[in-house]
Amino acid sequence: MDLSTDKPADAALAEMDVRVSAFVLAYMRCQPETADIEGIEVDLARLGWASAAGTGGSFSSANPGWQLTFKVESFGQGLVGVTATYSIPNGTDTVSMIFRHGDDGWAETGRHSGAGSPSVNPLANPTPQ
Repeated sequence: MDLSTDKPADAALAEMDVRVSAFVLAYMRCQPETADIEGIEVDLARLGWASAAGTGGSFSSANPGWQLTFKVESFGQGLVGVTATYSIPNGTDTVSMIFRHGDDGWAETGRHSGAGSPSVNPLANPTPQ
């Protein structure tokens, strides 16, 4: 199945990205400044009925749409990255989000989504603000 020309599939992928992003954003807004990175990964997996990255969760094109994993990384300097990966009929799709802690708690400062979206370290390739 070629999803690149399938408009309903494109819309479904975009909606999944929005829903996963909203879920992660709502969770991160509730976290303290000293949030436990491993705890975040476990909580997101539990609350999202998913798997934490590296816990044996696997992706299979035979059962697309329900496999979901989260990987959480601390980049220092008050930055945390959350990568959500889920299966689709021809592979996987990914949403990578960057959060910075400030006076109002954790706020999203960047997002990249799409098949093959990398786990992004904002400190490796800083973007001028």
